[in-house]
Amino acid sequence: MDFQDFIHSRRDTFAQACLDGACLEIVLGNESCDLDSAVSAIAYAFLLQREKELSVVPVLNVPRADYTLKTEVVFLLNKYAITQSDLVFIDDLRTLRQGEGHTFNLHLVDHNVLTDSQADMANRVVSIVDHHHRDCPLTDKMFVRIETVGSCCSLITDLFYERHGTVYSQILGHLLRGTILGDSICLSPEADRVKPLDVAMVEKLEEEFNLDISDRHQVFNSISAAKQDVAALSTEQLLKKDKKTFTVSSTCVIMSSLHVSIQAFLKRQDMIGACSKILTANSASILIVLCSGSKGGTTIKHFIMYTREGPLRAALTELIDSDLDLNFTPTQDISLSENFVVRKFLNIEISRKQVLPKIKGFLQVITASDMMTKLRSDSDQLTFSLELSAPGTPSIMESPVPEFNSSHENSGNHTPNPIFYVEAPPNSYKDASLLDTLGPHLPSFNNSEMVKRIMIKKNKLTSDHTEDPSTGDVLSSEGNSGHNSCPFTPANSFVDKFAPIEHHLPSFNSREMVSRMLQKKLPLAGDTGDVSPADDVHGQHIFTPHNSECGGDLHSSPAFDQLDLEHRLSSFKLQQAQELSPHTEASTNHTS
Repeated sequence: MDFQDFIHSRRDTFAQACLDGACLEIVLGNESCDLDSAVSAIAYAFLLQREKELSVVPVLNVPRADYTLKTEVVFLLNKYAITQSDLVFIDDLRTLRQGEGHTFNLHLVDHNVLTDSQADMANRVVSIVDHHHRDCPLTDKMFVRIETVGSCCSLITDLFYERHGTVYSQILGHLLRGTILGDSICLSPEADRVKPLDVAMVEKLEEEFNLDISDRHQVFNSISAAKQDVAALSTEQLLKKDKKTFTVSSTCVIMSSLHVSIQAFLKRQDMIGACSKILTANSASILIVLCSGSKGGTTIKHFIMYTREGPLRAALTELIDSDLDLNFTPTQDISLSENFVVRKFLNIEISRKQVLPKIKGFLQVITASDMMTKLRSDSDQLTFSLELSAPGTPSIMESPVPEFNSSHENSGNHTPNPIFYVEAPPNSYKDASLLDTLGPHLPSFNNSEMVKRIMIKKNKLTSDHTEDPSTGDVLSSEGNSGHNSCPFTPANSFVDKFAPIEHHLPSFNSREMVSRMLQKKLPLAGDTGDVSPADDVHGQHIFTPHNSECGGDLHSSPAFDQLDLEHRLSSFKLQQAQELSPHTEASTNHTS
């Protein structure tokens, strides 16, 4: 079957398969249904038909009633005698998608993820050919070729030459070449979108069908003129002409690309009404319009955002203005209502292909921030369980798990997963002015309940009777472990007795260590008796550096008492002086 027979029989093939319940292979372009999407669907369907002899049908992803809005598609297909009556559109699939007993496989071109409204067909996808950023999950069950090039038609042309060495039809060759030239700005090296494969495929098509290189600009200009021929369209139709829709969480966004200047777009009388109407019709929150015009032969691009949601608009504007890749600049000569945000492109090579994923990312950031704000506002419904890991001080705090009020379950809302927070060190300084900008307050030991519990434990270890730091009540020391002791504090250190201590560092101030040291120390002092931990109740102490503050009975230690050492040193010096005295006197007498 040659290309002309193939394309003119597709609608009949589709209708017959629906009647018979036969399996169909559907090739679907993206929802903007621009020239690249439409021709890619037609060309890839013809390639599959040549290879598998199956019932393959290209489908334009736009309602039949909106086909005339795609002026450049209508222009190029009409030029080669392909009319609207030959084509199958997305609304023709309604019966196939909803009916029982109908089977079909889906092949995606010029996109790799279905929109929410078409997500019901996701499990039917068996192959993908696309030149956009990959957002789809990949499996071994499908053929995928995703490569960043100027036109998706370049990838499909390459598949023809790789597998068959030809595209078979001169008409198809003209369609592919014209589309690649249109998407790559006539293979302009200055255009950021053109890639070596785009150039190579145009050259191969020109070689196979003996096409004149000199008419490239003529082909490109004719397609560009058709794309900009929008005078007969209303503003609403203009916004629908080349639009894409995507959703991040519950925020629906419409992004339209217009090949008109911003001045021409804003001068339309029904501009504001059309923007509002298209949001309402699609249950969308944000409309983004990318205007591309020219002045004195220089391309000028503008970014317009329209939304009636003030907080969302403010948050998104802040992220857009701070992004260095987009590199927008405010416009001083355009004044619109507060629902509009207008920026000028400093880099005219940026297109929707770069802007769309940026907006998706910004909305993901905003959505995450909104979730944190909601959790903070619902903090009265969260309960946290804190446990002390050991008597005395909380060395490790267990991560708190939010417990949600049962009203969430009854409301049918999605219950958030448990959230684990990073611990804040005790006594950390928190600027109260920052709390409103943070997410849920991080749990820490800096709360009255925890301080109270720590002080009770601490005081039990330091005295027989202590007071509750919050009530002043006398607390009993009963139950205090004899094996716990206060940590050693270096001499002259300042300790805030009301400051909770996170960890008790291991020290020598334990009865076990004192006992072990005494075992070593007492034999040096002349005592060879055994020493048990019970022996060291009040009288024996380990060595403490000079000037350290210790108990008043320190000097009862015979071996390490500082005054005793000084006294013994003085006695030793005096004894030496006396021993030397006779020799000194004898020497003096001899001299005399």
